Amino acid sequence: TTTTNYRRLRYLSQAFFAFPKIEGWCVDAESGGVVGERDSDVKLWREVGNSTALTDVYNGHDLKSFCKSLFGHQSRLLPGCTWLRAKGSGELTAEHVDYFYFYKNTDIYGTNTALEPKSNKENDIMAAEKRLCRKYHTKDDGPEGYACEHCGKYQPCEVCGRTEDAANLLICDICRGSFHLRCLDPPLKDIPDTEEWHCRDCANAALPVYTCWIPLGQVEPSQGTLAIQPRTHFLKGYKLPINGLLPAEYKQQARTRRNRQSRKKKVSTIGKKRHRSSCDDFSNNDSNNDGKRAVNPKWLLAPRINPGDLIMFNIKTVHAASRNISKGFRLSLDTRVVAKDIVTKRVKNVLS
Repeated sequence: TTTTNYRRLRYLSQAFFAFPKIEGWCVDAESGGVVGERDSDVKLWREVGNSTALTDVYNGHDLKSFCKSLFGHQSRLLPGCTWLRAKGSGELTAEHVDYFYFYKNTDIYGTNTALEPKSNKENDIMAAEKRLCRKYHTKDDGPEGYACEHCGKYQPCEVCGRTEDAANLLICDICRGSFHLRCLDPPLKDIPDTEEWHCRDCANAALPVYTCWIPLGQVEPSQGTLAIQPRTHFLKGYKLPINGLLPAEYKQQARTRRNRQSRKKKVSTIGKKRHRSSCDDFSNNDSNNDGKRAVNPKWLLAPRINPGDLIMFNIKTVHAASRNISKGFRLSLDTRVVAKDIVTKRVKNVLS
């Protein structure tokens, strides 16, 4: 209800007022750790993030029921991937996809694949191991110490089919395929320093993992507008990202759009005064017939967000937030939802 959400908002605001800082905050809800290098009172943040008022929002019955009605009973929440955010005055969020952060810093993809046993039952674990052996462990010769502990055979590189130089084999956390560093395109010199590693096919595959963004109170347009670009979760190029934030195809798409817009006739609006809105960060150079500047159609906006609303989008969807031009904080949280087990093309081959 609206009253309940405002009560949560007041409760959370007490923590912010204890830190008289102009810049905003991004805090891990369960651990209380601040994202970034600034000091903080972790104990206080942990108390807020694990309070009943907040856990009822990001790990409560209402959100669980909503996700099950949307995705089915196999869906599950990931409360350990929840952030509390206070967007400070003057701050904005650059366009990005969430995939890269969780790929580098968590194991949520590998632990939610269809190949990962979802119970501690011995029979389930043995069945998953047998499926992997049937697909990958096909060689009888290989370097000592790298044989499969279940079948005694060796896992060859998916590219060259060889088992030697096993110390430089990378195992994809989604499909469990192995790849020599030198066989990758482009080849790698060292093992990546990330929590997970995904092969090209799995990195570019659709992932049934979603971000659920929830405001903690009413959000006015002046506090910053969350915006998403629909269907961008189908873009490719995740092995050659732009600044580690966006897939490579996004740059090509943006260049094509700019070229198309540059060929259009621009309508001058000189001399017409307009109230500055944070939504202007997502405007294009075109104008409507009435002379008002049009919002770029590539972005979907929610100019006003009320208590109880939520915005859900795929973890590979390009999104951003416009500048907070108010004098206060914009309070929100975002958590992750797995709609179903991750099944890519190679995983289907293993399960077949």
